[in-house]
Amino acid sequence: MENEKAKIAEMVKNMPLKRRKPVPEETKTRLDALKQRLLQPIADLNKLHLKLWHAQKHNDYKHIDMDDLRSRLAAVRDEIDAIISESE
Repeated sequence: MENEKAKIAEMVKNMPLKRRKPVPEETKTRLDALKQRLLQPIADLNKLHLKLWHAQKHNDYKHIDMDDLRSRLAAVRDEIDAIISESE
């Protein structure tokens, strides 16, 4: 057992192991804020996806307004573009 521990210690000693620097609090705060801002666009995309999936699953395309879907998708895209431009 001691021999195995000595071998492992020798192998680890020769390995180039580097610890990562801790993430600064400011970065964590900014990432959390970005995550919170993206929750609503992601929820909107999920709703659109569910609506399209439901229509396809039940072969019920006559109740889908493509112009409405396109405008909602454009609104989500604009919201994401605004978030991206603010975060840069």
